[in-house]
Amino acid sequence: MTNKISGLGPQASGVGASRRNEPVRAVDPAERPREAATAHDQVTLTGTSRQLQKLAAAVAAAPEVDLRRVEALRALIEKGHYELDALRIADRILDFERELAGR
Repeated sequence: MTNKISGLGPQASGVGASRRNEPVRAVDPAERPREAATAHDQVTLTGTSRQLQKLAAAVAAAPEVDLRRVEALRALIEKGHYELDALRIADRILDFERELAGR
């Protein structure tokens, strides 16, 4: 058995039966329940967010550019004495990736 959308035909059970037609009245602000004075908001941080906060603080504390290091590298490159250690670089990249993954 189906009900017609127009409302004609068999009534759906309970639809609109409990609705009261009362006028809407304004609520006096003095009558509104107040929140408890001891209620506090609470925030819980995940381990990842704590790690990000620590990293952000370390980055903020670090100098933008180590000028002495830049000058030393520039001098080595100009003299042709700057050598790259590919294995050391690869190890450092892997260490960084492990640190990011939390291992």
